[in-house]
Amino acid sequence: MFKNYLLIAFRNLFKYKGFSAINIIGLSLSMTVCLLIVMIILDQVSYDNFHNNRKRIYRVLTNDEVTDFIVTEYASTAYPIAGYLKDNYPAVEEAVAIKGYYSNEGKYRDKIIPFEGYYTSSDFFRIFDFELTGGNREHLLDEPYTMVMREEIARKFFGDEDPVGQIITVDTTKEFTVTGIIKENNQKTHINFEILISINSMDRDLTGDWKDVFSNWVYIILKDDFDPGELQPAFDKIREEQYSSDPEIDFSFKLQALTDIPLGPLLGNEIGFFLPKMIFIGMVILALVLIVTAAFNYTNLSMARSLTRAREIGVRKVVGSRRKQVFFQFLVESIVAALFALVLSYLLLQFLRPAFSGMKFMTVLNISPQENIRVYIWFLIFAIATGLIAGFIPAIYMSSFNPVTIFKDISEMRIFSRVFLRKLLVVAQFAFSIILLVTIVVLFRQMKYWMNADYGFNKENVMVIQRKGNDRDILNNELNSLPEIKNISWSSHIPGVGNVWSEHAWVDNKENKIELCYFCADRNYIDIMGLTLIEGMNFPEDVSLENEKYLIINEMAIEIFNFGTPQEAIGKVITIEDTILVEVIGVVKDYNFFALFSKIQPMALRLNPKKFNIGNLLVSTEDISRTMNKLERVWKKIDPVHTMEAEFLDDKIREYYMFFSDILYMIGVTSLLAIIIACLGLFGMATYSTETRVKEIGIRKVFGAKGISVVYIVARGYLFLVLISIAIAVPISFFGNNLWLQNFTYRVSFGFGTLFLCSVFILLLSLLIIGSLSLRAANTNPARSLRYE
Repeated sequence: MFKNYLLIAFRNLFKYKGFSAINIIGLSLSMTVCLLIVMIILDQVSYDNFHNNRKRIYRVLTNDEVTDFIVTEYASTAYPIAGYLKDNYPAVEEAVAIKGYYSNEGKYRDKIIPFEGYYTSSDFFRIFDFELTGGNREHLLDEPYTMVMREEIARKFFGDEDPVGQIITVDTTKEFTVTGIIKENNQKTHINFEILISINSMDRDLTGDWKDVFSNWVYIILKDDFDPGELQPAFDKIREEQYSSDPEIDFSFKLQALTDIPLGPLLGNEIGFFLPKMIFIGMVILALVLIVTAAFNYTNLSMARSLTRAREIGVRKVVGSRRKQVFFQFLVESIVAALFALVLSYLLLQFLRPAFSGMKFMTVLNISPQENIRVYIWFLIFAIATGLIAGFIPAIYMSSFNPVTIFKDISEMRIFSRVFLRKLLVVAQFAFSIILLVTIVVLFRQMKYWMNADYGFNKENVMVIQRKGNDRDILNNELNSLPEIKNISWSSHIPGVGNVWSEHAWVDNKENKIELCYFCADRNYIDIMGLTLIEGMNFPEDVSLENEKYLIINEMAIEIFNFGTPQEAIGKVITIEDTILVEVIGVVKDYNFFALFSKIQPMALRLNPKKFNIGNLLVSTEDISRTMNKLERVWKKIDPVHTMEAEFLDDKIREYYMFFSDILYMIGVTSLLAIIIACLGLFGMATYSTETRVKEIGIRKVFGAKGISVVYIVARGYLFLVLISIAIAVPISFFGNNLWLQNFTYRVSFGFGTLFLCSVFILLLSLLIIGSLSLRAANTNPARSLRYE
């Protein structure tokens, strides 16, 4: 029986090639996006599954109510929390703190290898079950200057030698002993590292550092059947004991399950990269809308074609087929169509993978469908489910036909009794397409604004290089000797990419302290970055210890400190780092040293040569490749060990927004697919409509109807539906996009010009589809359509 279902299903698919192609292409386009989502889900939920106690492992999160940034909840927390919980609460079996992030280069014999990792303790391996190929798990990081390596980085250092017990030299003088090796077995973890270093190697004691909640991550294991909510009083007690005396600090803490970290909320200072939950949910919604839209197309076309297949159904029932058998026949047809679409979507996904592979978040996701058989099983289940959803309503509807009515007078059948439902689906499809199109235009404009906005500093022709322990003065002199280098300044940070230091600062009363962001920079920084010095003077050329106590602040800092005017701010003394007194010698005009997601913060430039790790080179752009070659030669002459890292500042800023550019790209692809699917549905419905009205059109032409009037009669109903879609989509697009734009301090204006252009585009596209089909029908010779009448 099932074999007959399949044979008939294949026969009907090839018999009605045009409609089958429309259905299969529509389903495959939507399924391509859905399959991508399925692979992302499978990748994300596979993280940290190898830990035996994964359901009892939690991470401590910090919420900072004081900050004015968009993200106030952090994945990081205070370092001492781990020891405090372990010592005072029996429900906490194990606790570990991770300090990071640490990036450096290690030397072994004549090899110099860069590595990345964190500081932590042996407790790390009591919580996380990484498989070791060497070393004593209980005491791996007990001693200072010990480290644990992953197998891959160990192979770079030692080749086939046994790594355990070997010595790695870091920063020319520090020698670290390798005490253990973590086996590479494709176990995915959200903590990305190559090397773990003993926390005892650090120069300072961290057990009392409660203020730093931004560079530590704490994990705990709770006892079986212990409710994590019962630990909240412990966090409230920490808040009271450690922060209640400081009105400027309002930290609170809570737990996050290890299993909730992937696809979790968007957090600051995340230790790994994950697709944020809100973005993932948005992608899922888009994918579901696409697949439902394609299923609606299938349902619409199948029900519209029911008149064509009515006699076939009648014959089946007359010769003995029961309604259940007819129902399953149509259901099998839809599943076969979905399986064809699955094959096509898989090929399309393989074709598009190079386009997606360049996206920032795709580089850290393992979404290869060849990973394991589980992916293919999910693909198959998804395709069958899609076929069932798309074919259920047509199967119910067509299996209900009465053969007596079919053969007596087919015109009495109320085949189009659900015309309103089909029209409603067409309206919904195009309304959604317009909303997506408007959203992608607004997103593109916002992204372009972020990348090209006036930050208040010079981004053009500025090359930034990272100093790696080499002598700054020697490097500075050599670079200055190049004619292509117009000027050089040194600083601690790169502006405009979200990195900044901050300290509590006050003038007279510590109770009135503020959070002051700052860069360390020399006197050339203001000139190269094009900052406007509106009052006072620049830093002196002499960088002696005495001059390190000078500060140049921005206008926002004057306002927050209540200094009055820029003139009145000069000479004011500010306390930073609890005890250091610094004098304000200048005021610069406000500029966006942070990213454009938040408003301008109070900030300062500080003269501190010990922090000068970034070189800012104002270069000639006449011959970039020649300039780069000269820079490389100078670098290798001074530092043959380290690799030079140089990048233009404007490129660095654009790179910072690449994640949001990826989102724009994904929504753009989804929007394009949604429009194509909607157009396919409109094309299929209009094609069938013109085919069923061919005799009517022939009669009208016989009685003298002009071609343009025939086009109008055929097209007006569908164009009216598109106009209704526009009327629904315009207000939703306007208010919806303005709503999310309110989250950004710096945003583009959005009015009815964009709405008008997008609506006209969809209207013209619809007119092209319907008009071409209507024109073809109008030009058909009536003698052909009426020859059997």
